[in-house]
Amino acid sequence: MSHKTLKDLMNRPDVIRLWKQCDESEEKLIDLIQEELDEKKIAVRPIRYDLRIDKSNGKNRIIAIEEFKQQIYDYIAYNALDDLASYIGYYQIACKPGQGPIFGAEVIASWLKETEVKNCRGGVKKRVYTITKATKGDLRHAYGSITHTNMIRWLNKHCADQLTIWLISELLKKVSEGIPTSRLQEALKSDAAIRNQFEESIHGLPIGSVISIRLCALYIADVYHCIEDAYIVKRRGKKINAIKHQMVNIDDIYLFGNNAAQLRHAMEDISRMFARKGMCLKSNWQLIDLNPENPDAHIDVLGYRIYRDHITMRPRDYRKTKKSLRAFQNNPTPKNAKRFIAYHGLFVKHTDSIRFCRKYNVYQASRKARKTISSYDKSNVQRKTA
Repeated sequence: MSHKTLKDLMNRPDVIRLWKQCDESEEKLIDLIQEELDEKKIAVRPIRYDLRIDKSNGKNRIIAIEEFKQQIYDYIAYNALDDLASYIGYYQIACKPGQGPIFGAEVIASWLKETEVKNCRGGVKKRVYTITKATKGDLRHAYGSITHTNMIRWLNKHCADQLTIWLISELLKKVSEGIPTSRLQEALKSDAAIRNQFEESIHGLPIGSVISIRLCALYIADVYHCIEDAYIVKRRGKKINAIKHQMVNIDDIYLFGNNAAQLRHAMEDISRMFARKGMCLKSNWQLIDLNPENPDAHIDVLGYRIYRDHITMRPRDYRKTKKSLRAFQNNPTPKNAKRFIAYHGLFVKHTDSIRFCRKYNVYQASRKARKTISSYDKSNVQRKTA
């Protein structure tokens, strides 16, 4: 509790209320949680739903705000599914520690560089790239489309621990009983699209809950594993996998290969697989040409533009990074320093942006920003100690 990242957490009203209820004792908190699990009676306040605008793309998101006690139960359920976590595909990113967007971008960059020896006419052997085509698809409301009934049915099929299934079903019931905030209530009165989105939220997996990440990944893993083995074709007596590589980023589906017809056929099959699971793959999926003869051939995924020989930032991320850099250079406050370092770590550090760094003195600014943050944190510690 002395850790600096928990300062805001300990000041939350729900945390203070729970902490007083347990007489500020960790042992009593553990006993309280254990007693409710033994009696199979979870006592938590209703979830509140609020409307938020996603800063990365401007979309409206309905976020579930849970009290701290329910978050504890979420983590208990999350950890109880550890034995099933191995079922999640290796390249299902953004749902496992250490395998986020940066990991995915580096893996895709390595795939684009893969080559193989091809026998050409006249017995000539030529080294060619294994990936010349890619597809990019998107699931419609991935969390909201996974209904509670379908999720519990999946767990009954794959999970033998009935207590874990009971706990998850109780947590999903709390999702159905959630209430909207006043801001969301105003939006529900005037916007039919938000009303539909809210209905999906209370009948599906909530956005903002840690257990939703694991449940969604497990539910989608069925399709991931079908893709691995379903597209083996025979060519000249040899078995060839039409899909060289695949990656799933929560609700984004990426397939890589060298045959456009096979990839198109695979996306149509995947759409039917998701439909059988009650989910919907948007029909506007893209077929991307990665012809090595085209110097501008790239794929825009995970917040980066990935070429065969380098990685760059998206234009909008470039503008955000430049804006945060200018703000810090003009006004080097701790807040501006933290914002610039966040963009630097996410975009500049993991892309080939040498000319950008030299042009705008990014290296010097990053050193100054880190020093500003360090001095600010040290002064806070000294002030508290005094």
